[in-house]
Amino acid sequence: MKKEKIKGFRMNEEEASKLTKAANALGIKESDYIRRCIVRGPSNNKKVIILLHDLMNEINYIGRNINQIVKNNNSGLYLRSDKDALLAYMHRINMSLINTNNEIRKLGNREDF
Repeated sequence: MKKEKIKGFRMNEEEASKLTKAANALGIKESDYIRRCIVRGPSNNKKVIILLHDLMNEINYIGRNINQIVKNNNSGLYLRSDKDALLAYMHRINMSLINTNNEIRKLGNREDF
C-alpha cells in the first residue's frame, strides 16, 4: 500500500525514549513501530480483556448474592448477618476493582507495548 500521508506530532522526552527503545527492541524503524501499534493495538490488549472479563464475572457472582439479600429484605426476613454479608460483598467488589486497576496499570507501564 502506498504511503501518501505524513503525520507530525509532538511528544515529551520520556515518550520519545520509550518509542525509540520499543522500536529498537524489535529492530524496526519508529514509524514502522507506530504503524504496527495502530494496526494491531497493544500486545497486552488480550490480557486487559481477560482481566476485565474476570472482574465482570466476579461482580455478576456477587450481584446474584446481593439480589438474594435484597429479596430477603423485601420479604421482611432481613437479618443482621445479611447486613454483614452485604458489607463483605461490597468490600470484595472494591478489592477486585483495585486489583484489576493495578494489574492494568502494570501492563500499561510495560515497555513491550
